[in-house]
Amino acid sequence: MNSKSTQNKSIGLDELHLMNEHIQEFLQFHNMNETLENFRREIKSRQMPLRLRNDQAYRERIQPRLHKVFASKRDFIEELGVNKQFHDISKKYRLVIHAAKQMFSVSMNFMQSLSTLPDIISQEPAIELIETFKVQLGKYHKTIQAEGNLDGHELVSETVMKEHKEKFLRFLGNGNVESLVEVLLSLRVNALQIAPELRKNLVYELIRNDIFDIEAKHNFEVILKVLSIDKNSVRHAISSLISVISSTLKGIEYLTTNDNMIVIERVISIMQSQPDGSVTQRFCIATLQKCSIKDKVIPTMIDKGLIDWILQLLRKSLEEKIHVFCLDFSSAMLANIIHSSHTLEYLKHSKDIARRVSAF
Repeated sequence: MNSKSTQNKSIGLDELHLMNEHIQEFLQFHNMNETLENFRREIKSRQMPLRLRNDQAYRERIQPRLHKVFASKRDFIEELGVNKQFHDISKKYRLVIHAAKQMFSVSMNFMQSLSTLPDIISQEPAIELIETFKVQLGKYHKTIQAEGNLDGHELVSETVMKEHKEKFLRFLGNGNVESLVEVLLSLRVNALQIAPELRKNLVYELIRNDIFDIEAKHNFEVILKVLSIDKNSVRHAISSLISVISSTLKGIEYLTTNDNMIVIERVISIMQSQPDGSVTQRFCIATLQKCSIKDKVIPTMIDKGLIDWILQLLRKSLEEKIHVFCLDFSSAMLANIIHSSHTLEYLKHSKDIARRVSAF
């Protein structure tokens, strides 16, 4: 009852005067001088009739929304709060529905993969395939469990990050490959289970904790040691984590500290040695595509024959099936490389490569 009477209450002259002052300040601040003068003239022409129109019908007339801000602030704020709550609930609902659909899609893909398991195992270890599906399902399952409440509480704590780094360096030092793979995959799983808009914060935490001891030792000894381990499980795990780190500009700078391209060179070598379309190759292509936005990386890519390698991959896709991820990301990487001034200069002196690029 009180709420209704408040909403219908006529705005008083004091409130109207205050409202007019706010509007004039706004117009004056934005140098809307002509509008300001017209507004002031309008005020003068309406002030006297307004004083005379103080009848009951006028007072009970539904006021415009701007009047509500001054005459009924509480109701207006409550209305805004309800709208915000509705928007938040709708967003969570969409997240949960999306996650449920993705879980169904991933499950169906897994079932289809089982029917062609012998062919898949010939290209990549079964453990990599299972781990990939496990990560994807875990990510969407967490969204559903949280009922769409994905916020800053998802980030890995400082203590957990330090524990991961300590285990990572210890297992690398004593050659415990299986435990090393578990730690690396755990870091990547943490990244995937965080909302996309917060994922960059995890990358910043990895850099701040100097996960590969690049800044502490002023060299790439740790990461190069991992990359040199000739085991598919290790290459899969380290390439997946490098892909996460390279997803931000700070991450790319971290991987190329002091403009040293040794990590980029090793990633290219691993990518070229992997079966086409394998999970590890996809991680490497994703890393290199993201790094290709930095012009300083392009000369290394050219020197390692990346232009010709991508062209061969794209030609191969015309004759046999290549994973669509490889085609999309390698094409995007080629576009970044071609548009670099380094590449244009290189093509002037490399007529064969230039003809192949033009022909394609």
